[in-house]
Amino acid sequence: YKRQHDDDEEEDSAVDTKRIIEEDVDEDDDHDKLTPSNIAFRGSSLKFRRSQTKYASDEQLATLPYHSKMVKRYNMKMIMSRANPKMRARLEEVMKDINRPFGDDLKRCPPVRVPKSMSVKKHHTEQRLQHQTIRKVTHEEEQKYPSRGTVQEFCVVERKKKIDASTKEEIIFDRLRQIDHPIKQNEALRSRNFKTTAPLKHFSHYHRRILHKKALIADLEASFYGYELEDPVARSFYRFRDETGQLYELSVLMMGLVASVELQQIITSIIAGHQEYVLPEFAAPTLPEIWVDNIRYCGDEKILKKCDSFLRQSMKDCNASLDIEGISSEYDFLGATWNHINKTVRLATKNVQKLPEVLPDTMTARELEGLIGRLIFVAQIMQDPLVNHYWLLKWARRFFNGLNTGRITPDQEISIPPSAAASLSRWLEAAKRPHKVRFSNAGRSRATLFTDASLAGWGAVLVLADGSIHIAGGKLTEKDHNGNINVAESIALQNALSSFSKLISPAMLLNCSTVMHLFFNAWRSTFN
Repeated sequence: YKRQHDDDEEEDSAVDTKRIIEEDVDEDDDHDKLTPSNIAFRGSSLKFRRSQTKYASDEQLATLPYHSKMVKRYNMKMIMSRANPKMRARLEEVMKDINRPFGDDLKRCPPVRVPKSMSVKKHHTEQRLQHQTIRKVTHEEEQKYPSRGTVQEFCVVERKKKIDASTKEEIIFDRLRQIDHPIKQNEALRSRNFKTTAPLKHFSHYHRRILHKKALIADLEASFYGYELEDPVARSFYRFRDETGQLYELSVLMMGLVASVELQQIITSIIAGHQEYVLPEFAAPTLPEIWVDNIRYCGDEKILKKCDSFLRQSMKDCNASLDIEGISSEYDFLGATWNHINKTVRLATKNVQKLPEVLPDTMTARELEGLIGRLIFVAQIMQDPLVNHYWLLKWARRFFNGLNTGRITPDQEISIPPSAAASLSRWLEAAKRPHKVRFSNAGRSRATLFTDASLAGWGAVLVLADGSIHIAGGKLTEKDHNGNINVAESIALQNALSSFSKLISPAMLLNCSTVMHLFFNAWRSTFN
């Protein structure tokens, strides 16, 4: 979610754990003292950035605008009444997980001490109080509903865009976003095997809709704040103190909870009238695409006007703060700018500004992981399989492994060799250009299949001509291969063809069967 979402959190998914711990833990509290086990570094990989985030400095906390706003609270009774039985049951499950993150038995949730946090500024909490996203907890309330959980509070710097009212030009600016990080609650939910069912798909899944003439784009404003924590016991799991020591509790949903994304995905899908989420009478005129709090309908002007009317009425009925951008042939969605006239997609302007103009000769490990992470995101937009950058990623992964093990610090300088520099420069330049969307032709017989295996399991990636990516895999046991890696490799190929049989044309299967025949002969002779 963090990598693809059009909000600015895609690069801000990590927590600067060291700084947060240093500021928020009371040195006299033995329970919270740092030990080698709880300060172990969890480093970067090719998929996630974990070593740092754009944590706001003291100067930024004092000078940058702070994002806090009043939004309408969802009418959950209306939303529940629109949901079909399957989604209503799932919605109730997720709400229960949010209200009781440690389980139903409160006896197993003893009261906790809530430490003071110097990074939580009083002038920020005053804005949040005004917008009713937090509540002050009185001594009497603390006695009646003791604190059963805490949230780590900090601000990140995010980049946003707005349209100047007079010039109509796009303006990019920085602002502070408050992050509520319920660490223990997330650990508890994961330990109870919470898994999201939100259908957030690879970017390639959304490309085909550019064949429509136009789109209607909308997003829920400060969407998580629309869900109110009405239960006082539920609020007692999400408390913190500001720089003055005043105790507060969250009164709305927080973005940092693992269950929050799924809850918001369901709520948005019901408001947008997604037919897989709602009763038939509440379905939209055409199928919407939902990405947490972003909505897109595609079609011609006539159908989109119907969608616009439907969405505005649904917004009123469900009491949602919805920003409807209108019908357009060019717009931003999922971090990209879509142009239905030219059938192109490109990285959105605010994300282009995060890329360096020219590749430097040296970069810190932090800068390198940031650049690679963004380019991997761009690859989805550009229908660019990562195998095209195999050697570059193999080179970069060495440094990420070093970050994982602590052999490399985030600020360590890395010299970029000529071969890597050439590959990075080409990728960087391509990332800034519009990309003409490719489509697979019916009956086309070209695709690329990658398979691999170990003695413990197998995996496969199928890349079709339009750049869409499909993944399969599973476990292997000693019975499957008798300890022979060649046999395991052949099983991977066989299982991959079976898994992707509906995606592969007969011509492809014919070619693959020849390869398999040669492959099987090779390992049989080896095995014998």
